[in-house]
Formats: sequence, C-alpha cells, structure tokens
Amino acid sequence: TGALGVHVDAGAHLGGEPARLHFTVSVGGRAVLQEELLVEPGHEQRGGSSWIRIAAAGAEHEGLRVPSGARVEIAVSAADLEGRARELPASFLVGVGKPRFERFHVYAPERASPVRPSLVYVVQDTLRADRLGVAGYARPTSPRLDALAAEGVVYEHAHAASSWTWPSTASLLTGLPVELHGVRDVESCHLSTSLVTLAEVAQAAGLRTAAFSGNAIVVPGKNFDQGFERFDAVRGVFRKSDVLMPRALEWLREREGERFLLYLQLTDTHWPYRVPDDLPAELALERPTDFDPGDFERASQRSRLGEASFPDPTHRAYLSQSYDASVWDGDRWLGVLLDELRALGLDDTTVVAFTSDHGEELYDHGALAHGHSLHAELVRVPLVLAGPGVPRGVRVTQPVSNVHLAGTLAGLLGLALPGEAGRVDLLGPMAQDPVHFSTAHGFWRGNGRRELSGVVNEGWVLHADEQAVVTAEGGRGVALYELAQDPAEQRDRSAEEPARVEAMHALVERRRAQARAPARFGAGAATLSTLEDIGYLGDFDE
Repeated sequence: TGALGVHVDAGAHLGGEPARLHFTVSVGGRAVLQEELLVEPGHEQRGGSSWIRIAAAGAEHEGLRVPSGARVEIAVSAADLEGRARELPASFLVGVGKPRFERFHVYAPERASPVRPSLVYVVQDTLRADRLGVAGYARPTSPRLDALAAEGVVYEHAHAASSWTWPSTASLLTGLPVELHGVRDVESCHLSTSLVTLAEVAQAAGLRTAAFSGNAIVVPGKNFDQGFERFDAVRGVFRKSDVLMPRALEWLREREGERFLLYLQLTDTHWPYRVPDDLPAELALERPTDFDPGDFERASQRSRLGEASFPDPTHRAYLSQSYDASVWDGDRWLGVLLDELRALGLDDTTVVAFTSDHGEELYDHGALAHGHSLHAELVRVPLVLAGPGVPRGVRVTQPVSNVHLAGTLAGLLGLALPGEAGRVDLLGPMAQDPVHFSTAHGFWRGNGRRELSGVVNEGWVLHADEQAVVTAEGGRGVALYELAQDPAEQRDRSAEEPARVEAMHALVERRRAQARAPARFGAGAATLSTLEDIGYLGDFDE
C-alpha cells in the first residue's frame, strides 16, 4: 500500500503552465496502475499537495498484490493539455508516501461474549467535563451519559493529553503521551506508521474495525486510519451526529455474529454550536438579535491576546447556553447509540468507553475556543467506562490521564498494546503519579504559538511556557494553582511557592527529556487553511 504525491509547489516548478502528470506503477514488469493528476497555476492555493492511493482497479483500499521477490517500479511523466510530452525540471518533486508491504489474513468471525467483548469507543470532540451532570453540573445537559456512568466507572478528574485535537486524538488511539507519538503541530501532524494503534491490535486479533470521524482533521490522510478496515471521514468538513451516526449504526447492524471495535469521533460540541429544535424547556435560550455567529472565530483569536471581544454579557451568556445545547444534542445521540446496542442484543457483550479529546473555553480566562492554554476548562474531560469487565457504580477521585485509555481498553478486550510494561491500567491499582498535558498552540501573556506544558501533582497544577526562562521564583514563565482552594485556576500562586514551582517544573523537564525524535510530516496548504478556519492558526505576536 502507499500513495503517489505531487508537491504543493508543483505548478510553479512547471513554469506556471498547466500540465498532466501521468503515474505508472508496474509489478514484475507489468503495469498494474495508471493514474493522472492535473496541475494548474494556483495549485498550491487551491488544494495543497495532491495524492493518489496506490491500488489496483476496483481495490481502492487493498493496495497492490506483489508476489515474493517481484520488483515494483513507479514512473512519472508530464504532458501538456494536448498530450504533447513535457520535460520535468530537476527541481520538480514527486513523492511516494506511506509505502509498506502488508500481509493479509482471513479470520473466521468470532462472536462477542462477556468474557471477550466488543468495544464502542466514543470521543465527543470539544467536551469539557464540568458541563455534565455526572460532574455535578446543575443544568440537565447529559441524562444519557449520567445513566451510563451509574452502570460503570466514572473518573472525576480525567485529563486529556492536550488541549487540541491532533495530539490528543493520537494519544487516544495509541495510548502514548504526546512526547512519544510525536503528533504535536502542523510540522508533525501525521501519525507515524511505526506506531501501533488500538485498532491495529484489535484487527490483528480478528475483530472487525471501523471509525466514523466528524472532525475535519481526524482523517486517513493524517494516518489516523491505521487498523481500521473502514474510516468514514471527509477532509476539511465537520459533520455532526445527525449525519455521522446513521452511517455508524448501519455498520453496526451489519456486524451480527461478529466481534468488533467501533470508534466514533463526534463533533456536536465543536463550534459552530447547534441549537436543536427539540431542546428541553430547561435549556431553552433566546438568541440576541444583534448576535453574529461569524464573529466567533475572530473573537476567539482576539480574546487570546487580551483584546476586547463579545463585551456584551448577553452575547457571552448566549454562547455559553448554546454550548450547553450542543452538549445535550450530543448526549441525545449517545442515547441513540446505546438504544441501538440494546435493540441488537449487544449491550451485554459490548464495552462502551466515553471521553473527549479536549474541552472548550467560554471566557473562563478571558478567551474562547481551545488549543491556546492548559486551564481546566480545556484539559479536564469526561471519562466513563461501562460494560463487561467494568465495575458498576464506581467513582475514581484521583487525577488520571485518558492517555491510558487505549491500553486499558486493550486489556478489556483480552489484548495488549506494545510497551505495556510502562502503561497504567485505569481499572487496576494506580499510583498517585503526576498527570501531564501540553499544547504547541499556546498563548502566554500576549505571545502566540508557544509550547506550553502542564502537570497536576499532589493537589497542585503547574503551567509552564517552555520558550520562557523558568525560575524557582516563578515569574512570567510559569503559573501555579492550588486545586482544592481554587479549582477554577484563577489565582496564580507561583510567587508564593518557589520550592513547589521548582519541584513541579522538574517533573515537566523530566517528561520532556523522555521524548524521542519522531519523523516529521508537515501539513499542506489545504490543511493549514482548515486549521486557520477552525481557530488553531493565526497571525499573532511572537
């Protein structure tokens, strides 16, 4: 399997004239694939790098069959629009991406049982923990999740690996911290094929695997599809559950008599928030007549720099209430999923895991959206487990990281992820270890695109700007909060606790020192445009 690619600057290297690029893949001297890409002026603005999957005709997801010892050759040539041959300049770059040889195995379907269950892994994108009934929120936003939690284990202080999607989702799929999987920023946004995901382990054991992602950047093009025989996603397009869930349920109904892993990345709580028509009266809200939704992205970027945005308290209240409405909408779709599992008779043989990749700030610290800081509203996430092998009615109060969720779920399936010796079983005895999180899209005291690291330990949380000088006296490079007295993280205690700052920052430094240097695969123009549209990029002071 693999892909053939044309660099983002292909049009410029061809002199700005349109051209047709012909690719031919031969196996053992016989052409098995012939494809064409049209490169026109402005290629880099419109679509970025272009890729073609290497696959035989009618076998889009199966790649090419290569007999042992056969030679695989890839040739590229250029022609103008009339078909006349053109010479490729030496500066022209053609890429071969993700080439690898795979062995295919056929497994007899295994029926799930309470001892060897199936798994539904739900990630509700951009869902902060404190807007849920299970976390004590007074508004009725999450009745179905609250009921599920009563049947299983609730982690009251669960944290995501990061405050934005790519690094956190990579951790949810691999069970590795950001420092080890290396998916950190737009310069390193592909999940390396050298890593082993939960889906790959499940697939190797004979489980049917599928993923349905409503997030515009959790897509096969970034290698998040490793181990999934089906990965339903649309690059650059956010899809809510009313579009995504029916497709997932159709796949689920086709799994009769088969053990499976179903991964869902839902985006009901991701901006733009959507207020459903059948919202309960307790959550009813009225939109201000002068509210402009188009201001959200602009305001989210301005607010991170401390600039005034949405100063009208009625607008802020409407944003907060709209978010609650989207939480309820997502919870309603979780209920649809749970009802379908019950109707299919799968509820007694299926583990359900529910979490989020990160939260959302709604002016808790003067800003909007996510990715820009490591405060609780962005890294505290729900984490609920229920089903076969999971205790009922348990609440875990110690801080944990959902980085360890993939390894725990592998254990419930009777499987193991590589490197299991260094992992934490969220259902077993756990030491009071520090909990880490980070973002490469941070904003710190008016400065953008900073690498921020955070750690929770012994009732305190430290945030550190890794591009600033951090001293034992605290200062502009760190912030320290005492969680018992200040759970909303509003009072910085770093100047009062220099010894604690030094000890906790040493934990951060030790964690960073453990990082290996992963392969870096950057983002093309189209991906950068998508990230800017959803608020992860912008022009900020450095």
